[in-house]
Amino acid sequence: MATHVTNLNSPLREGRRVFFADVFFVFFLLVLAFPLRGELPIIEDGSNFVWKGGWGDLHEHIVFHPNSKIVAADGGWGLQFLAVEDSGKEVRRYPGGSPVFFQSGKYLAYISEVEVGKYEIRIVDFEADTIKLRIARENADPFDISWDEKAIAVGGNNRVTIFDVETGKILREKVVTNDWNTTVEGVNYFPDGKRIFCCLYLYRPKLDPLRYQVIWDLETDEIKQTNLRPPIAISYDGKYLAYAGQGNADGRIATIIDLQTGEEVGYVPAPQQLIAEGIEHLSISPDNRFIGCTIAYPGNPYGFRIWDLKSKRFVYYFFPDRPVTFSPDGRYFAFGLSVWLYNFERIKQKIEEALSEVQEETLSATIIYPNPTHDVVQVRFSLDVPLPTTINVMDLTGRIIRTIEDKVLEANEYVYTIDLTDVAAGMYYLQIKAGNRMFNEKIAVSH
Repeated sequence: MATHVTNLNSPLREGRRVFFADVFFVFFLLVLAFPLRGELPIIEDGSNFVWKGGWGDLHEHIVFHPNSKIVAADGGWGLQFLAVEDSGKEVRRYPGGSPVFFQSGKYLAYISEVEVGKYEIRIVDFEADTIKLRIARENADPFDISWDEKAIAVGGNNRVTIFDVETGKILREKVVTNDWNTTVEGVNYFPDGKRIFCCLYLYRPKLDPLRYQVIWDLETDEIKQTNLRPPIAISYDGKYLAYAGQGNADGRIATIIDLQTGEEVGYVPAPQQLIAEGIEHLSISPDNRFIGCTIAYPGNPYGFRIWDLKSKRFVYYFFPDRPVTFSPDGRYFAFGLSVWLYNFERIKQKIEEALSEVQEETLSATIIYPNPTHDVVQVRFSLDVPLPTTINVMDLTGRIIRTIEDKVLEANEYVYTIDLTDVAAGMYYLQIKAGNRMFNEKIAVSH
């Protein structure tokens, strides 16, 4: 299934903004200050552009067909389907929005307003171009398809209803909150089919609305609070989930977890100077290496950033603040003003070339406790700027024995006391990596 993304903006809402000039977009590209060859992050200079297609409106949803040959785009005037290899030529159109392709690519679900105040979710046989199922709704409710393609979960009012994809019959229904002022405004199936992520909106007269999230456990039928924050993105292979951080509040743009173990496997730091209005969209590249982050904040053109989980740095900047989606084959990404397609394979080549030219600097650090040691070791170092920092104890083969720190550290002087009493006697490396600065020193442990 295409990368799942929670988007809290209804495609059929009133007051849709209109993009008034593609010319401005091109002009903006030309005035960007480009980095020197080999520098990171790479700033988009237009050389990776492939084509522009579709209506010139602000597309809220950009979804690739699983075969990567078609882009579905919701520009507010209906769904357009554009051919990737044919310069964005329109090949089909449906009256509706919020497209979701099934994992196999055989079916597509979308929502359509059939008349004022009446909607229906349609499941279409995309190959035969025929409507397979209609589900009547009173509102443009959020929905998602299970990864086994057997069910569709639909949010609405204070509940989530699960329908059978073949028959349209209700399989299950759950009241996720007893507060009738609360509306379910987003649903996402987890790949295991055992949980549904729900985003709730609580209307409070004379107060700002309250948004919070819960998970419906389908095995226990319980509603559980969760720390996952929208927007979320699930990798194409269903192994990983990225969810939004709180920017400067927690020092993160996004956190990535392993969906089988629930453990954190990485994160995207929020630079101290990043004053974000909101994290609008997240996407995961098909190889699970890159995290695309669409950020809305004033006065800064780099609304889209790509974080490399391997090198732990931002490697690419681009200015659009619209949702950006990677193609399932990893060759392209697309975003919506009109629909703009970019060559991601070429961008990855540039990233690799730039990474090969990056020279690691020496981090000045001092071990200030006896080495060899039988119990603890202390290390002191300082940073002149905030940097994503990891501190690891590693064996001589490079295998990580223990991670001491893994977060963005502010500019300051630090002293870490590391307990090694439960580490087997032998030789180890104490490695500190802060940005592209590295400290690596052997320590001897004897008991």
